Amino acid sequence: MNICKQILLMMAIFIAVSCKGPGKITENVVEKSSSVSTNEFENIEWQLVEAMGKPIAEYGEQMKKPIFTFDSKENRFHGNAGCNILNGSYKLREGDRIEFGTAMSTMMACPNMTLEGIVSEVLPTLDTYIVYNGSEMVLTKARMAPVLKFIKVKK
Repeated sequence: MNICKQILLMMAIFIAVSCKGPGKITENVVEKSSSVSTNEFENIEWQLVEAMGKPIAEYGEQMKKPIFTFDSKENRFHGNAGCNILNGSYKLREGDRIEFGTAMSTMMACPNMTLEGIVSEVLPTLDTYIVYNGSEMVLTKARMAPVLKFIKVKK
């Protein structure tokens, strides 16, 4: 087989494998088995534990525990990313898709604004939510690697 055919064959295999999509989001998370009902996503307090693949502790100490809630009655999210209060609208779409509207924020100056800056920047770009076992939730862009990872707050 000549080199051109070998390259074409490798490209075809790469495309076929990459179209399958990711099976697991993280090493310690079981694969999602069925469509998630919004009852597992909305009206629950979610604590942010990772941003951009790093534990939030790596972004330094936060003034507040980063918590988000998605209110199904108002289609609004409420929360904070460690300092300021964030509020905005969202719409759920078919296939575990989410669309964020414009967010509003208080304007307090906190000693560490790194995590908040990242969350504020990426949140409007995220378009998919995935809930695992009712206790872990990730927000992603185009079903790729988790951008923001949350755990359910136990009451």
